[in-house]
Amino acid sequence: MLALGSSYSSEKSAVRSSESFKNFALKAIIVEIDTPTNQDNIVEADLNISGAELKPGGKYVIEKYDGEYSWDLKASNGQILCQADGYTSKSGALSSIESFKKNVETGTFKILKDKNGNFHYNLYTASGRLATIGESYNSKQLAESAALSVASYYKTAELEEIKYK
Repeated sequence: MLALGSSYSSEKSAVRSSESFKNFALKAIIVEIDTPTNQDNIVEADLNISGAELKPGGKYVIEKYDGEYSWDLKASNGQILCQADGYTSKSGALSSIESFKKNVETGTFKILKDKNGNFHYNLYTASGRLATIGESYNSKQLAESAALSVASYYKTAELEEIKYK
């Protein structure tokens, strides 16, 4: 994962945040963080997603903005379930979606509680590496629901590309 963004109320705010991130990234050093799976903040070691019902109507939305590609997995109601960005080509974004699908099938979801008392899911690969971090929620149940929604839509979601002029 390169970065996890937030939802913004306007395109201008999103662009400003993106530019700020780019400026920070140019000055940052690269550090690899291996998140141990036995941390005290893990509320539920392995979230069982095997019972998640596959649902139609989800979409993988690929966008190209300012020369980079990103994708969102969206539920049928338009809610963003997962995001990834920073790809230099459309094929890179498509490859990332395929990797994401494989990680959902073979990996493990874990529910974590942060220092502020909020909850989110992490998706780990079959080898135990961090693949995706979910959005933050104020309850464990909402974080679990978000992970189960990912499991419900990831396989049947259709591909949609948004093209800008």
